[in-house]
Amino acid sequence: MSSEPVIFTDTMAWRDLRGLPGAKGYEFKELVCDEASYTSAYSCELVRLDPSDHSVPHIEQWNHTLIFLEGAGEITIKGRTWPVRAGTVAKVKAGDIHALVNPGPAPMLLLAIYDPPRPRERD
Repeated sequence: MSSEPVIFTDTMAWRDLRGLPGAKGYEFKELVCDEASYTSAYSCELVRLDPSDHSVPHIEQWNHTLIFLEGAGEITIKGRTWPVRAGTVAKVKAGDIHALVNPGPAPMLLLAIYDPPRPRERD
C-alpha cells in the first residue's frame, strides 16, 4: 500500500450515468475503489443530481451511507420518504428498495460510501 496522500481536486472529471433508467443529470466521481493500493473495506463516490433529476426506485447489493453535502430533496427507502439537505445522513441496507429526488432549483451533491466496495466499469 502506498503511503503517499491522494488529494482530489476539481480537475477530476464527472462520469455521466445518464444511461441509468430515469436518470437525466446523474453523475459521479469515483473517489475510493482501489483495493490494490488503498482499501478493500469500502468504496466511495461523489454523486451529483441536477435539478429536477431523480433515481428510479432500485435495489443494490451493497450497504451504503449517503452524506448529503449540497442541495435538498427527498429519499425514499422501503416506501417511506424523508426530506434531505446538506448535513443529512441516510443509511440504505443492501436489498432495500430506494430512490432519490432533487426537485431543484440547485444541484444535489452527496457522498456515497459502499460496503462492501461497489465495483464500477472503468472508462
